[in-house]
Amino acid sequence: MQPSAANWFSFRPSRTKAHYKDWPAVVEFAHAEPISGLQEMRRGALMAFEKETLEENISTYLDKQIDWPTFAALGTGLSKKAGGFNPSVARAKLQSTETFDADRIRRYALYPLDGRWCYHSTAIPLWNRPRPELLAQRPDREAFFIIRRFAERPKEGRPATTTTAVPDYHLLRPNAVAIPMRLRVTAPEDSSGQTNMAFGHDEATSANLSQRARDYLASLTSSDPDTDEELSRDLWRHALAVIYAPAYLSEHGPGIREAWPRVPLPASLDLLRHSAQLGAQIAALLDTEAPVLGVTTGKIRRELSLLGRITGPKTAFSLAVIAGWGHLQKEKDIVMPGKGIVKARSFSPEETAAIGEGAEDRGLAVKDIKALWSDNTLDVYLNNDVYWSNVPATAWEYSIGGYQVLKKWLSYREKSVLGREITRDEAREFTHMVRRIAALVLLEPPLDASYARSPATCTSGRPDRMEVTTTSSAW
Repeated sequence: MQPSAANWFSFRPSRTKAHYKDWPAVVEFAHAEPISGLQEMRRGALMAFEKETLEENISTYLDKQIDWPTFAALGTGLSKKAGGFNPSVARAKLQSTETFDADRIRRYALYPLDGRWCYHSTAIPLWNRPRPELLAQRPDREAFFIIRRFAERPKEGRPATTTTAVPDYHLLRPNAVAIPMRLRVTAPEDSSGQTNMAFGHDEATSANLSQRARDYLASLTSSDPDTDEELSRDLWRHALAVIYAPAYLSEHGPGIREAWPRVPLPASLDLLRHSAQLGAQIAALLDTEAPVLGVTTGKIRRELSLLGRITGPKTAFSLAVIAGWGHLQKEKDIVMPGKGIVKARSFSPEETAAIGEGAEDRGLAVKDIKALWSDNTLDVYLNNDVYWSNVPATAWEYSIGGYQVLKKWLSYREKSVLGREITRDEAREFTHMVRRIAALVLLEPPLDASYARSPATCTSGRPDRMEVTTTSSAW
């Protein structure tokens, strides 16, 4: 045990492999301070699964023709008291300054791979923490790198993700921060107070890289990360590739849990770009706002094609999730997870044949893919008759930021929580999630191989310094 300011004076024994504490923390790559995710604290009233539902709810809330008793009878989170939020006074104040604006409806990343719609306004006190600086970075146009300072749960899984939606404060547990991979450039004013449009325009961005990060890249290439957008994102994508490598998580678990994750820097541009390419694949699989060719759209990769198929009787086919995946504590509006119904089995001959064809396409053996998927598969039930067939065990157990991704998604779709059956599109969404995660698992061997090359090129100097061999730059 080594309590110190760096580990928040923790009395938890901590061991990491050599050099881990010499590597830079991910947040040190950024020029701008990380931005905390949005905090709603209105019992989910400012978000919804359907855009139309949210439009109706918020327009009703802001409608001056609907008096307070009528609105309060609806029982939404906007009619209930919270810290610093007096619901009737807040509504009257907001109605005097706000009108409903459909353009304020945004995609919202509440949990990993689990999106909603949210209505965002900076008017106080609609949101508990509206984070206007977060929305100013236009998350729909530039991805956020999402990280947390320390772990809350012992089985955290991967401590980072990315999203092009507006991130929630608890997108990762306990408190997620968002780092724009590129920063929106604000045009400066000239001496008369007018915006100097010759400087740039609303679409202009610059690299969100600290001076030390820029010095590191300068030691590898003469390209300017402000104008070379891919280069500016390479460092963030490299960090994602390292963090998703099982070997990295295994070797440095205690250090990762107690503080910002630290990552090694490759000693050559080729190594950095190779790692960044893997990170880009991870980012695409994590971004449910965009389809992935061969995984969720187009001709599906053969080894993924039979995963997560919705299966059930040809008649009386019900999409009601009533297998006990979650229940609502109404007095607190909190969803608690349940056990549900999962049945383990061996891969069928048809499923094994599909894996074999996919393995051949990818230069692997059937046993390699089966080993990565834990040699067995699961059927995950919506109800007693309908289930998603062939969910690899490692995909089912996959965790990001303290959440078991697929099980968390199901807990919020239980009929008693959702108030309805899921739609066919939502059933397909679960199928797509299974395939995205299964594809992430298949990336783990190349991620480990890439990670193994990064630490090998680094040597430790002073405790506060990381030297990169073959270059003169230092962190």
